[in-house]
Amino acid sequence: MSLTDPTTPEGFFHLRLVPCKLRLLEEGRSLFPRGPEPGRESYFEEPPPGAKTHRVEADPTILTPGGTLERLRARWESGGEELLLALSAALEGLRKRLADRPPQDEEEEISDFVYPLF
Repeated sequence: MSLTDPTTPEGFFHLRLVPCKLRLLEEGRSLFPRGPEPGRESYFEEPPPGAKTHRVEADPTILTPGGTLERLRARWESGGEELLLALSAALEGLRKRLADRPPQDEEEEISDFVYPLF
Protein backbone atom coordinates (compact mmCIF):
# COMPACT_ATOMS: atom_id res chain seq x y z
CA MET A 1 0.00 0.00 0.00
CA SER A 2 1.51 3.30 -1.06
CA LEU A 3 -0.09 6.60 -0.19
CA THR A 4 2.57 8.53 -2.11
CA ASP A 5 2.13 6.80 -5.48
CA PRO A 6 -0.96 8.17 -7.30
CA THR A 7 -1.11 5.07 -9.52
CA THR A 8 -2.03 2.80 -6.58
CA PRO A 9 -5.63 2.64 -5.35
CA GLU A 10 -4.63 4.09 -2.00
CA GLY A 11 -2.50 6.86 -3.51
CA PHE A 12 -5.21 7.73 -6.06
CA PHE A 13 -7.70 8.19 -3.25
CA HIS A 14 -5.43 10.32 -1.06
CA LEU A 15 -3.58 12.29 -3.74
CA ARG A 16 -6.26 12.79 -6.37
CA LEU A 17 -9.79 12.11 -5.15
CA VAL A 18 -9.59 13.78 -1.73
CA PRO A 19 -8.13 17.05 -3.13
CA CYS A 20 -10.85 17.03 -5.81
CA LYS A 21 -13.54 16.60 -3.15
CA LEU A 22 -12.08 19.40 -1.03
CA ARG A 23 -11.99 21.76 -4.00
CA LEU A 24 -15.60 20.98 -4.87
CA LEU A 25 -16.62 21.59 -1.25
CA GLU A 26 -14.90 24.98 -1.36
CA GLU A 27 -17.08 25.75 -4.38
CA GLY A 28 -20.18 24.63 -2.47
CA ARG A 29 -20.61 21.44 -4.50
CA SER A 30 -20.18 17.76 -3.70
CA LEU A 31 -19.18 14.67 -5.64
CA PHE A 32 -22.52 13.01 -4.96
CA PRO A 33 -25.94 14.23 -3.85
CA ARG A 34 -26.31 14.02 -0.09
CA GLY A 35 -30.04 13.42 -0.16
CA PRO A 36 -33.15 13.61 -2.28
CA GLU A 37 -33.72 16.60 -4.50
CA PRO A 38 -35.72 19.27 -2.67
CA GLY A 39 -39.28 19.46 -3.86
CA ARG A 40 -39.17 16.16 -5.72
CA GLU A 41 -41.92 13.89 -4.47
CA SER A 42 -40.83 10.75 -6.30
CA TYR A 43 -38.11 9.45 -8.60
CA PHE A 44 -40.59 7.15 -10.32
CA GLU A 45 -41.43 8.21 -13.85
CA GLU A 46 -44.36 6.88 -15.79
CA PRO A 47 -43.23 5.13 -18.96
CA PRO A 48 -44.44 6.74 -22.19
CA PRO A 49 -47.60 5.26 -23.70
CA GLY A 50 -46.89 2.07 -25.61
CA ALA A 51 -43.49 1.54 -24.00
CA LYS A 52 -42.48 -2.02 -23.32
CA THR A 53 -42.02 -2.33 -19.60
CA HIS A 54 -42.03 -6.09 -19.18
CA ARG A 55 -38.27 -6.46 -19.49
CA VAL A 56 -35.31 -4.36 -18.51
CA GLU A 57 -32.13 -4.77 -20.51
CA ALA A 58 -28.78 -3.60 -19.24
CA ASP A 59 -26.69 -1.44 -21.51
CA PRO A 60 -23.74 -3.72 -22.38
CA THR A 61 -21.29 -0.81 -22.23
CA ILE A 62 -21.76 -0.51 -18.48
CA LEU A 63 -20.93 -4.17 -17.93
CA THR A 64 -17.23 -3.59 -18.55
CA PRO A 65 -14.87 -1.40 -16.53
CA GLY A 66 -13.77 0.46 -19.68
CA GLY A 67 -17.37 1.03 -20.72
CA THR A 68 -18.28 2.36 -17.30
CA LEU A 69 -15.38 4.80 -17.42
CA GLU A 70 -16.40 6.00 -20.89
CA ARG A 71 -19.93 6.67 -19.66
CA LEU A 72 -18.57 8.54 -16.64
CA ARG A 73 -16.37 10.66 -18.93
CA ALA A 74 -19.34 11.49 -21.15
CA ARG A 75 -21.47 12.40 -18.13
CA TRP A 76 -18.74 14.57 -16.61
CA GLU A 77 -18.11 16.27 -19.96
CA SER A 78 -21.80 17.01 -20.59
CA GLY A 79 -22.21 18.26 -17.01
CA GLY A 80 -19.20 20.55 -17.19
CA GLU A 81 -17.39 18.69 -14.42
CA GLU A 82 -13.83 19.65 -15.37
CA LEU A 83 -12.33 18.46 -12.07
CA LEU A 84 -13.77 14.98 -12.44
CA LEU A 85 -13.00 14.88 -16.15
CA ALA A 86 -9.38 15.67 -15.34
CA LEU A 87 -9.29 12.53 -13.19
CA SER A 88 -10.40 10.25 -16.03
CA ALA A 89 -6.89 9.58 -17.39
CA ALA A 90 -5.69 8.66 -13.90
CA LEU A 91 -8.77 6.48 -13.42
CA GLU A 92 -8.01 4.69 -16.68
CA GLY A 93 -4.46 4.02 -15.50
CA LEU A 94 -5.75 2.77 -12.16
CA ARG A 95 -8.30 0.55 -13.91
CA LYS A 96 -5.56 -1.02 -16.03
CA ARG A 97 -3.30 -1.48 -13.03
CA LEU A 98 -6.05 -3.22 -11.07
CA ALA A 99 -6.95 -5.39 -14.07
CA ASP A 100 -3.31 -6.50 -14.33
CA ARG A 101 -3.18 -7.64 -10.71
CA PRO A 102 -2.96 -11.39 -10.34
CA PRO A 103 -6.20 -12.93 -9.13
CA GLN A 104 -6.52 -13.40 -5.39
CA ASP A 105 -6.25 -16.94 -4.09
CA GLU A 106 -9.82 -18.13 -3.67
CA GLU A 107 -8.75 -20.24 -0.73
CA GLU A 108 -7.92 -17.21 1.39
CA GLU A 109 -9.73 -17.03 4.69
CA ILE A 110 -12.70 -14.69 4.84
CA SER A 111 -12.71 -12.38 7.82
CA ASP A 112 -15.42 -12.99 10.41
CA PHE A 113 -16.16 -9.27 10.26
CA VAL A 114 -17.61 -9.68 6.75
CA TYR A 115 -20.55 -11.84 7.80
CA PRO A 116 -22.45 -9.16 9.77
CA LEU A 117 -22.66 -7.18 6.53
CA PHE A 118 -25.01 -9.78 5.11
